[in-house]
Amino acid sequence: MPWQFNHKSYMKKTLLLLSSALAFFVPAVSDAQEHLNCGTHHAHRELFKRNPQLVQEQEANEARIQEYIRNHQGERDETVYTIPVVFHIVHQWGEENISDAQIFDQVRILNEDYSATNADLDDVVTEFQDLVGTPNFQFKLATIDPNGNCTDGIDRIASTETFAANDFSKLNPWPREKYLNVWVVKEIGEAGVAGYAYYPSGVSSEFQANIDGVIILHDYIGSIGTGTPGRSRALTHEIGHWLNLAHPWGNTNDPGVECGDDNVEDTPETIGWQTCNLSGSVCNPPIVENVQNYMEYAYCSNMFTIGQVERMRAAAALDLAGRSNLWSAENLAATGTDGITDQVCAPEADFYPERPMVCSNDAIRFYDNSLHGQATSWSWTFQDGNPSTSTNQNPMVSFTSSGWKQVSLTASNAQGESSKTIQYSIYVSDDTYSEIPGIISEDFENVNQAYLSFLRRNPDNNNTRWEFTDAAGLSGTHSAFLNAFEFEETMFYIQNNDRDELITPSMNWDNVSDADFTFAYAYATQAANLAQLTERLEVATSINCGETWTTRLTLEGGDLVTAGNHTDFFVPNSGNDWNVASFNISNAMEVNNILVKFTYYSSEFSNNLYIDNINVVGTVGVDELGNPQVASFYPNPSTGNFTVGIFPGTEELVDINIYDAAGRMVHATQVNRTVEGNQRYELNLQHLAAGTYTARVATASQVQVAPIMITK
Repeated sequence: MPWQFNHKSYMKKTLLLLSSALAFFVPAVSDAQEHLNCGTHHAHRELFKRNPQLVQEQEANEARIQEYIRNHQGERDETVYTIPVVFHIVHQWGEENISDAQIFDQVRILNEDYSATNADLDDVVTEFQDLVGTPNFQFKLATIDPNGNCTDGIDRIASTETFAANDFSKLNPWPREKYLNVWVVKEIGEAGVAGYAYYPSGVSSEFQANIDGVIILHDYIGSIGTGTPGRSRALTHEIGHWLNLAHPWGNTNDPGVECGDDNVEDTPETIGWQTCNLSGSVCNPPIVENVQNYMEYAYCSNMFTIGQVERMRAAAALDLAGRSNLWSAENLAATGTDGITDQVCAPEADFYPERPMVCSNDAIRFYDNSLHGQATSWSWTFQDGNPSTSTNQNPMVSFTSSGWKQVSLTASNAQGESSKTIQYSIYVSDDTYSEIPGIISEDFENVNQAYLSFLRRNPDNNNTRWEFTDAAGLSGTHSAFLNAFEFEETMFYIQNNDRDELITPSMNWDNVSDADFTFAYAYATQAANLAQLTERLEVATSINCGETWTTRLTLEGGDLVTAGNHTDFFVPNSGNDWNVASFNISNAMEVNNILVKFTYYSSEFSNNLYIDNINVVGTVGVDELGNPQVASFYPNPSTGNFTVGIFPGTEELVDINIYDAAGRMVHATQVNRTVEGNQRYELNLQHLAAGTYTARVATASQVQVAPIMITK
């Protein structure tokens, strides 16, 4: 049967066992003031406090390692341990989706460091030249995946888990007894952390198998692309932890605090270094401390000691967390890393635009994201594109018309080719006109129109996504609906990283004044108290077709929850389950092409979210001369009693007509307008049902149309 992984089952188990990194690597910097603790030591203590049996397991495994080292003391073992590797690139189509070349560069650096052939080995200070060890490890990208398919050892996963990564972000782990898993992400949730790994002695049971490996930031991979030479040894450091090496000062992440030891005889007791003081001697002067060690934080690392090599090779030789199977002949053949069964794959075409929206006639880059094999040639076609075809790997293109655009790519190499077409690849917004001329009143009763005009983005392509439902509405029977209750049924979203976006059609606000953007929302949470409630809704605007967004409103905590705690599937059943939120339309937003985006961020306690009655409430001028404002309605929404503020102007009659959603006039009145001062007119509409109505205010020379909302 093909290999499968039940991530949901694993997450439920992992919630019972606090995921704690025993070996975070904190970015070393030239200024120690910038060093940030990662909290690993505290998490380690908490882990053992909750699971005291792990203390005994780790102590027993440590005893096995020490015994192995004693029994093999003085032996000269030249065996090269080959380790199959898979890089899981967890990305959201940003710079964290690093190139194949950057990964190859990192593998080169690993193999130099773990064979003691790195060019800067000559820089080792005199005190440690005789202690340089040769680990004799070789790292090879797998060419056969767990299901026996051809691979290049690079697994690209589009997921918002890349933004605040932790153990829950270790997606699609391959069996640890066959592969070293390396997860590359954009951000790690613990502030200041560049990466971390677990000791094999601490995760030896199968219970922890799916979190075993290295997770690391993209800009600490390799020396090219987003990486830098100075950071390129971070993975060398983390794999040292994966092979059971501690920091030279001991099992904490706090260098410079107190002197400590790492259970390795030839690494001197040290206080730990973040700067390259190559003659540093604090703990036992005049003994120089091993600042250049790969397991230090200083950015001049270039060596392992002989004792560290013994410890790493002991961990690899023993059956701890599957390490001894990795380099077995059988496993190297099974993973295509033995030099005989190695495979070279044809590419599986894949691609993405640098962002999901663009203005018409603005250039945007498309990126080749082909999988399994490295493509050597590319053939693109772009609907309404300029150019309409391209053979570049990552072409620039603009689009001459608005709407969704179909894009196709054929990628090939000597082993074969494949093609991919995405019908809705990118949305092009026309910045010369807008789909809605200012005043908007959207109650989602016309579902077909909503599907055509609203953009719905589900970056993780999971079960939680924006839809339109007929199960609930404030003014009618329909609303926009996010089934966030279903997040538990997805593969991997327990933390706060899953997000979903609902984007309005473009609107023209360049003739809107004294206005607010309002919407109704209903939300319940499964959280039992506010401390657990981390989900939130952000509302943002863009005036450049989605290239950049400005947050206008954030609803979180008690402001987001309108219907309290629901542990079942939440559906609002009365007006009491709804609230109304708004933000003011400032001068900066008075443009002819504005978008509004609703972004919901999930938590493990999420439930369903509903949005209805999106309105721009204000004034739009239709005459060419004079003040376009006629009247304003407040409060809006109200229970039916409105105050109509009538602005001064020419003495003339003002018609105030109210229409329901079907366009029927349900109220009409006339008011005499004067030229002196604002007037107030009390409008009683309590006889009307709750819902959104259209108010049309007209004089002989001006017309104003605005939505008003009645709640009960």
